[in-house]
Parts: sequence; structure tokens; C-alpha cells
Amino acid sequence: MSKRFVPQQLALFCLSCMVLLFSVIVPNANGNNQPVEVPSFHGKSFAVYILSRGKGVPEEARRFFDSIYKDLVTLEQSGIVVSLKKERIGLEGEKKLCVEFTDSKNARMMFKKIHPPALEIDLFNIVSESCSK
Repeated sequence: MSKRFVPQQLALFCLSCMVLLFSVIVPNANGNNQPVEVPSFHGKSFAVYILSRGKGVPEEARRFFDSIYKDLVTLEQSGIVVSLKKERIGLEGEKKLCVEFTDSKNARMMFKKIHPPALEIDLFNIVSESCSK
């Protein structure tokens, strides 16, 4: 005999799933539960920087940078990213990653995904700028 949900249980289950999904898709608070302002972004390209203060790039910044790079390589292979340039800019592991998308919609979606966690990582920066510099 199979167990059946009563309408109230099913509604509660659906509501719980929606809340969980919404909290994963739309991160809107920092560690202090304060709203995170994502600056408006309207271009097709941006750059990500990891920097140092004379002691090398922090491990957390390096891990997040590598994770973003991996995601962007996948998007490049699928044709969503038209240009992806990674370069070393310093002696202690500092790097710059510049990415250009096929359209501003996809660029804006990725920018909004990266920006909130980037605010929490020391010496990690995301900047709206052209990759053709």
C-alpha cells in the first residue's frame, strides 16, 4: 500500500521546495543578513581580479576564481562566451580574467551570480569593463 499525501501536506511540501529553490537561485543577503546591492550591469563583458597584499593571493579568492573560470570555459564551449582571457598580472599569483558574452543578458546573469559572493572574499574584485583594452 502506497502512502498518499493529503492536500495540506502536498501544499506544504511544494511551498518548502519553492522557498529552498528561491533561496538558492536568488542570494540576496550577506553574512549579516543585510541586503546585497548588485550594481547595475548593462554591458557584454566584465573582468574578475584576484590580488594580494604582499603575501600571495588568499586561498579562498583563488578557489572562487578557479571555479568561475571553470564555469566560463563551459559557457565558452557552448557558444555563450565569445572571448575568455586569463592572464597573470603580478608576481604573487595575482590574475585577471576577462570575459565577453554573446549578449548582455547572459553577461548580466553571470555578473549577478558572481557579485554577491565576491563581496565576501578578500582581495577578489569584479569590474564591468571591456575586454578589448
